[in-house]
Amino acid sequence: MELYSVYRVVFTFGLISSDGYVSARLFVVTAAVAGAIWLALFILQGVGLYKMAKNVGLRHKWLAFVPFADLVFMGKLAGTCDIFGRKMKRPGLYTMLASVGVSVFCIAAAVAEALLFTKYAGFIVENEQGYQWVNLSGFGLYVYNFYRLSDFFIGIFELVYIILLLILLMGLYKRYYAKGYLLLSWLGLFLPVSRYIVVFVLRKNKSRPYEEYLRQRREEFLRRQNRNPYGPYGPYGPYGPYGGQNGPYGGQNGPYNNPGNPYGGQNGYGQRPQSGQNPADDPFSEFAPGASSGSAAGSDGDTSKDDNRSEESGSDDLFN
Repeated sequence: MELYSVYRVVFTFGLISSDGYVSARLFVVTAAVAGAIWLALFILQGVGLYKMAKNVGLRHKWLAFVPFADLVFMGKLAGTCDIFGRKMKRPGLYTMLASVGVSVFCIAAAVAEALLFTKYAGFIVENEQGYQWVNLSGFGLYVYNFYRLSDFFIGIFELVYIILLLILLMGLYKRYYAKGYLLLSWLGLFLPVSRYIVVFVLRKNKSRPYEEYLRQRREEFLRRQNRNPYGPYGPYGPYGPYGGQNGPYGGQNGPYNNPGNPYGGQNGYGQRPQSGQNPADDPFSEFAPGASSGSAAGSDGDTSKDDNRSEESGSDDLFN
C-alpha cells in the first residue's frame, strides 16, 4: 500500500515535468524511483524491528526484513491489542492479510494503467474530463473496465487495512512510546511512510506494558503530592486564604465567627450572650429581641415601682 502511494506521487511529478506526455519510459522511471524510496524506508523499519526483537529476545528476527511478514512480526512485538474494549490476539496477521489484498489490487491497477497508456495508446481521446479510451474490444476492454473500477476495490481494502494498521500501531507504540502513542498512530495513518521512520527511531526504547506506564504515572503523581505539606491546594485550602476553615474571614476561627467578637459570632447582633457576661458591656444589647424588659429592669432596678407610680398618677394613664 505504501509503495503504491509513493508510486502515485512520483508518477504525478513525472507527468507534470513531461508536460502531460505519457510514455513507457515514464512508467519505468516512476516504478524504479518509487521502489528505491520504499526499499530504503523498509530497510530502515527492518533495522528498528530487528533491534526491538533483540531487546525482548524474540526468535526469527530476520522476518523484520521480509515484506508482509514484517507486519506479523510487528504484531508479536505489540502483543494483544485493544479494540472497543475487546482483545485482538493476532493484529499483525489480520493487518498482513489486508495488506496483501490491497497490494494485489494496487499492482493490478498500475499494470492496467501502463497497458492503457502504452499498448492501447491509439485509442486515447483527451477531453475536458481527462483521458478516455474509445472503440476498445476484447482484452483491452477488460483492462479498461478494471482500471475504471480499480479505485473502488482499492478503497474497500484500503479502509480495512487502515483500520487494522491503526490498531496495530497503537498497540506497538503503547509499549515503546506510551506518552505519545496516539499522536504517532494517527501520524502513521495520515502519512503512511512515517511509520517506517518512527519504528527506527524507537528501536532503543524499552518495551513495557501500558498498564505499568499508567501505574508509574500514578505513583509519580502521588509522590509529588506527598512532597507538598499543604496538599494539592496550597496552605489556604481549596478556597484560598479567606474561605477555608482556618481562613481569617470565613473560617470557624475568623474574626466574624469568634465568640469574643462583639460584632459577630455568638455575641453578634440579636444573639443571646453567654452566661456570666455582663449585658451592659454591649452598647446595643437593648435592641436585641427580648432585651427590652431586661434593660428596663437593669436601669430602674425594680419594675414594680413604675407600675405603682402609673396607678397613682391618673395623668400618666391615657385610659384611666
